[in-house]
Amino acid sequence: MEAYFDNSATTRVSDRVLDIVVKTMREDYGNPSAKHRMGVRAERYVKEAAAKIAKTLKVQEKEILFTSGGTESDNLALIGCALANERRGKHLITTSVEHPAVYQPLCFLESLGFEITILPVDGDGHISIEELKAAVRKDTTLVSVMYVNNEVGAVEPIAEIAAAIRCSMWTRSRATESSGSTRSGRASTFWRSAATSFTRRRAWASSTSTAG
Repeated sequence: MEAYFDNSATTRVSDRVLDIVVKTMREDYGNPSAKHRMGVRAERYVKEAAAKIAKTLKVQEKEILFTSGGTESDNLALIGCALANERRGKHLITTSVEHPAVYQPLCFLESLGFEITILPVDGDGHISIEELKAAVRKDTTLVSVMYVNNEVGAVEPIAEIAAAIRCSMWTRSRATESSGSTRSGRASTFWRSAATSFTRRRAWASSTSTAG
């Protein structure tokens, strides 16, 4: 019997998801941007998905962006947020156990003059909240912390991390490995559900502490 221990990175797809994928590939395969009947049917899937995700994340549907996967989302979130806020500061914080899809965009930003602080982790793969607080500066505009590590499965205390940052900056998490699978009451719905979503700390300080 084969034993599979890499579910933190890649997990078998849900049967319900598989059924929808097969149906859209074989029956409702129209271009969702097209105006013909097949296109309109396909568009319904996109709108329904956006509505469900928005409800889970407690955001508006227009705030949901669909990408080809986690890597593209990481690039969009990190580079987009950093460049949009560089007038406010060019200091970014991340951890020593991030996915390459996070490190590479950060290396690119570093080449543009951004300063990156990389926080270490303990023996369980967790960062120190106190070290995070100490690393935050007036020019810090983004904190990026992976939710569930794709190699060892360590779960970062995202709710505590978000609560610890009480200044006006962006916090975001790569949650590709945890989306739809984490049920911790300590984790916020926001962080559990999005592959690579981020929100403004000032606006979400109190609303992202609900159980997932």
